[in-house]
Amino acid sequence: SDSVEGQIKGRAYHGVACGALVMETEGSFFNQHFTPGVDYITYKEDNEVDLMDKINYYIEHEEERLSIAKSGHEKYLANYSAKQYWEQILNLVPA
Repeated sequence: SDSVEGQIKGRAYHGVACGALVMETEGSFFNQHFTPGVDYITYKEDNEVDLMDKINYYIEHEEERLSIAKSGHEKYLANYSAKQYWEQILNLVPA
C-alpha cells in the first residue's frame, strides 16, 4: 500500500519507466495517473493468493504482459519522464 496517504511509491514509476509490468495494490494512488488493467495490474492488498495467481497468469500470458508493460511505459514517456517534468517547469519561467 501507499506509505503516505496521497503519495505514490517511487518504485511504481521506476517500473513503468523501465518498461516492466507493474503490479500495485487495488486503490493505490497510482490509478490517478495510470489505468489499471491497461498500464499496470492491481491485486488485493494483504492477499498473497491473489498476487501469486496474477504473477502466474502473466508469466503464462507473455503477449498480454508485454502489452500492458508497453502501455504503461508509453504513458510514462508521454507524461511523466524527466523531459516532460523539465518542460513543464521551464514553461512556468517567464522568458
